[in-house]
Formats: sequence, C-alpha cells, structure tokens
Amino acid sequence: CVFIKSILFEKYCHYCGQVGETICIDCLESILQKYSIREINNKKVIYFFNKDPKIIELIVSYKDKQIFSLGPLLSFIVFVGLELITQNDSYAVVNVPTSAPNIKRRGNDPIAKMVEHACLLNKTKYRYKTNLIKNYQNRLDQVGLDYKQRKLNLANSFKVTKVEKRSIILVDDLITTGVSLSESIKTLEDKGNTVQGCVVIASN
Repeated sequence: CVFIKSILFEKYCHYCGQVGETICIDCLESILQKYSIREINNKKVIYFFNKDPKIIELIVSYKDKQIFSLGPLLSFIVFVGLELITQNDSYAVVNVPTSAPNIKRRGNDPIAKMVEHACLLNKTKYRYKTNLIKNYQNRLDQVGLDYKQRKLNLANSFKVTKVEKRSIILVDDLITTGVSLSESIKTLEDKGNTVQGCVVIASN
C-alpha cells in the first residue's frame, strides 16, 4: 500500500522505538487489530488505545510539538476507525471542535487537518465538513478539569450551522471523560442531524 509506505520514512518507530521506520509494521498491525467499543449517548465509539502513555505522547507531540510527520499515521488510524464503524453509504465527518485558545496557541488546528486527511483516503465515502459544528463561545482548555468542571465548561459551547443530509461520524483524538463527544453529539442531533457513531484514537 503506497499510503502505508509513505508513513514509513523516519529513522525510528515512534511507537516502540525500533530503528528504521516512523511506525514499524509489527506496531501498525497490532494497533489496527486491537480496538474497543464503548457507548456515549447511545452511540458506538470505536477507539484503539486505552490509557496508553505511548500513543498519548505521540498525539501531544503531533498537536503541541508540531511533529507533523506523525499526521499520516494518526490519520490512517482514524481512517481505519471510519471503515470499522460505517457501512457502504457516504458520510459527513466532523471533529469535535478544538478550543479557540488552543488553535491560537498552536497557530493551526492539527486535529482538523488529521481528520480531513483521513477522509481523503476515500473521498467518495467520506466528506469532511469544516464548519458543521464549531465553537459558539470561549471555553477553558479541558486539561486538568474533572467531569463536573468539563460539563460546565462545555455547556452550550458548540454551534451547529446546518442540517446535514448524510449521517455524521464524529471524530476526536483523545477522550478522558467523554464530555466533549457527548456535548457534540447532543448539539448536532438537537439541530436535526443524525450521528451514526464516533471514532477516537485513544481513551485516557
């Protein structure tokens, strides 16, 4: 597969440390075979890692240290999740909105880029929707907040711009309490959209 070869170009596996590849074949196969399913708001949520410090470090490195060579790997994991949770129809794909302070601090929205690139791997099946759900008001960064604080922080934080004809797949990089996904699902469906399910790289 040309895409898999394209992510195997750095000097070491970012997951296990083996010299030679961005992600070694053994790690890639292991990642794609071990996924779990949980439910949030009665929606299936597929995720590939649970409390795994290695993948969390990779996600943080991609987002905050701007190691963009990790983008294809993370996008491919998201793409596999999309394939696992969908049928043969076409779907709208959106990511949980990144907070405005984080976008400003990073100078970009790496999660949006990651999800958009995942959709490009099957352009006829997945359509990335940039502004279908977006931030409605300023909110704090979620890091360090407990469940109740996160729920208060996210209450009425998202805005949906339209009703999408296709079923929607919601994507996030990392979930801790699930509040961001839950609020995103609620906001989308309150406006008449249908959320088919969710794809997450890791559960923390």
